[in-house]
Amino acid sequence: MKGGGPRWKGGPITVSCATCNRTFEAPRYALEKGQGKYCSRRCAGLARREKVTTTCEVCGKKFSVVPSKIKTGGGKYCSRVCFHEAHGEKQTAENNPYWKGGPATRTCVVCGQSFTVRQAVLKQSSCRFCSYACYWAFMKEDKGVKERMRDVAQQQEKMKGPNKLEMAGYAILESIGVPYTRQKKLLEKFVVDAFLPESDIVIQFDGDYWHGNPANYKKVKDLSEAPDSAYRPLNKVQRMNIRKDAGQTAYLRKCGYTVLRVWETDVKRNPDEVRSKILKLIESASTR
Repeated sequence: MKGGGPRWKGGPITVSCATCNRTFEAPRYALEKGQGKYCSRRCAGLARREKVTTTCEVCGKKFSVVPSKIKTGGGKYCSRVCFHEAHGEKQTAENNPYWKGGPATRTCVVCGQSFTVRQAVLKQSSCRFCSYACYWAFMKEDKGVKERMRDVAQQQEKMKGPNKLEMAGYAILESIGVPYTRQKKLLEKFVVDAFLPESDIVIQFDGDYWHGNPANYKKVKDLSEAPDSAYRPLNKVQRMNIRKDAGQTAYLRKCGYTVLRVWETDVKRNPDEVRSKILKLIESASTR
């Protein structure tokens, strides 16, 4: 009820804008809350962007900062260099709030060699081994490894249909006219993208990103030698997939299969070259 309600406080008040001094009407409830100082959003934004001059607590240099930053406890340092100079010693070793005691010494359960590991990852099972060689040597002796790999293969079989890359690869195989099987499980361990039963050829279509195509990605130590290169560093997931791919390929070849891994870029941009590689493998298999 306008003008006669129980919360009526007398209507708007005429005030001057704190930025441009233009008079405007502001509601009383806003003024009581400390609001209604500006006639528009533009004036409010200009007021927020106005800076004040303060002195750096480290080097004594004068610099400008918005008042809101000072109200929240900031605006003490003129640069990141001064900030780290002031807080660097507070954030190292025992002074760091995330400090957990530094590296710990462990003994490898396979070779008995001593090695150091960060406290943050001590609870991980991989901290029992000094290297991947010892890890895989232990895993080969573990009776539960085959069962776990079989479970992984079954989970892969339950996954939904092929992705776009695999569909493009299957189109190449269909253009050749050779019989093949999609998503074939071999040796109760691996589910491969395509399997040619007449020639025992396994074809894997590898995505450039997930499998770390060397045409786009390099190891960090290789990038350090050429810092201006256009390559990107391999991340943790890519390095893990590269190791898995190498182990899978070696195992399949040891079991008598011919393995061809095709990159996503080649499938999309050079399908004729991929088709030629497959035909050569089929021809060489038929002559054996």
